[in-house]
Amino acid sequence: MYIAKPLTLAGTTEHEAQVSAQTVMRIETALARASLDNVALRDPHVTDHPSNLDGLQKMTPHFDWGEFLRGAHVAPGVTYIDQPEFMAEFEHQLVSTPLADWKRYLRWQLINNEAGALSKSFVVAHFDFYQRQLAGGDLGGLKIAYLAFKQTPQGQSATKPGRKHRS
Repeated sequence: MYIAKPLTLAGTTEHEAQVSAQTVMRIETALARASLDNVALRDPHVTDHPSNLDGLQKMTPHFDWGEFLRGAHVAPGVTYIDQPEFMAEFEHQLVSTPLADWKRYLRWQLINNEAGALSKSFVVAHFDFYQRQLAGGDLGGLKIAYLAFKQTPQGQSATKPGRKHRS
């Protein structure tokens, strides 16, 4: 399973990587089931739910949106909740998922989202899964993609400004 691969590359034991992969799949599946499909997302009547910080906080009382926005340096204002059912499932996951599982899930998210800024092994594993297995492509573009990534000014990530690439 791909989820375990980057975790093992990051030093997680094979057993813990498998446990983490099962945890990630459980949380991701629950959130996906509560998500709208692509067709429904196109309908503004389904997705147009204006709110504010108080309304958002009422939907997910176990997540401190004020603190989150302050940390992200975003001023609270009018927001649109396009998927209230997703937010309800997010709240359910917040209260029902053990802290150890959230740590596994968030560690996976960090490693997966930053794979392009990590070593070549991470880049190859990420490319292989997302471009070859999911998109049905071949690995022919991997060398070009990796070389383009490596040749950015000062070794910085083309997609992550200010990040240095590690070989």
